[in-house]
Amino acid sequence: MSFTVSRFFPSEITLSITSGSRFVLDASHATRRRSGTMTPSQRARAEELYPRVSFERGAVGRTFRDILDGIHEDRAAREGFPLVLITDEKKEYQHALFNNPLFRNQDEVHRVAHLRVHSELPRTFSNPLFASNYLDREIRKDLANLHRETVCFSRNVANGMSRLLCYLVHHNYRKRYRIGGRADQDRVHGEAAGIPRRRIEQALTEMFSRRAFLSRTFLTESQRRIWVKGYPTPLKLEVDYLPSYAAA
Repeated sequence: MSFTVSRFFPSEITLSITSGSRFVLDASHATRRRSGTMTPSQRARAEELYPRVSFERGAVGRTFRDILDGIHEDRAAREGFPLVLITDEKKEYQHALFNNPLFRNQDEVHRVAHLRVHSELPRTFSNPLFASNYLDREIRKDLANLHRETVCFSRNVANGMSRLLCYLVHHNYRKRYRIGGRADQDRVHGEAAGIPRRRIEQALTEMFSRRAFLSRTFLTESQRRIWVKGYPTPLKLEVDYLPSYAAA
């Protein structure tokens, strides 16, 4: 479980990843209440903290809605090839999908299917959620604030999501698609998703040599929220500082 500020504020981080290439498309975040069994002292602490925080109603469903909106906005028409969404069995996901334009506005070239997989199935290669489970393992291995049972944790949601997005850029465009593959097969996840290596190298060069402007950059709503530090941190009263040039 990942959290921000304290374990009383678990982070619901929803990621969109392609099954075959393991290319990450999008990320969204929500802060929720702590669930599960608590000791009397923990319950007392929760009752002290929670009135000081404005929790978003339906936050888990909203994170999935963010993902669906991004897919709907950038999805190409493919007749005869339905979009297959693979998730676990959270009821919030199904409800969000049925009420989203991605599902409601289907036509002959925009079909959608939803495959729900039990989250307790063995996390093997044959599991339909293998790509998601693989990414979850890699993130928890590589980012200290997302390790299980760690003393490291995010103090600020906006900063934590920015750090995660930087890691996902590395995952998509620098990390080998299959670490255990042949030595002469060094393609990255972006190449596995169909992006030419030349275009990837060009974009990475421009990232460090040309300033990016929000007004000239295509971002999904959740990515834009990360850019402008729009995810609030629990118990933090003041708004995160955003330099004026960041919104240019």
